[in-house]
Amino acid sequence: MPIAAGPVPHPSYDPTAVYRGFWTAFIILAVMASVVGGLLLVCAVPFAAARLYKVGGGFLIASGVLLALLISLFALWKEFAADLERYILLERSRSCPPESHLHVYYGWSFMFASSGAPLVLLSGLLFQCISRSLHAPPEK
Repeated sequence: MPIAAGPVPHPSYDPTAVYRGFWTAFIILAVMASVVGGLLLVCAVPFAAARLYKVGGGFLIASGVLLALLISLFALWKEFAADLERYILLERSRSCPPESHLHVYYGWSFMFASSGAPLVLLSGLLFQCISRSLHAPPEK
């Protein structure tokens, strides 16, 4: 999550608080969409309800889009908006020498999240295709 430089809550306007609010909303919406989509797909297991597959696939596609948006917002914030090195060295100035060098990297959770978003999108598209095949009239 973005880090506010200074005391929290800060009396002046803090743009990172707005950014954190968008991230929190996107995380909650994406997780809820994936849970609802998964529950709808579990209820449609007998291949009898094509509409449940279509709606569940739609929820998974929405979740994948929100996760991709969230990942890109984080990457944009980390690369362009935040000066993490200065902030971390400012916070750790008591324990680190002033000539310390700091490198900020993406972690494993970012790698797994960025590989998970396309998989959620693909699973949503798969269930959309299943719903179309269940809904199609039988051939003679």
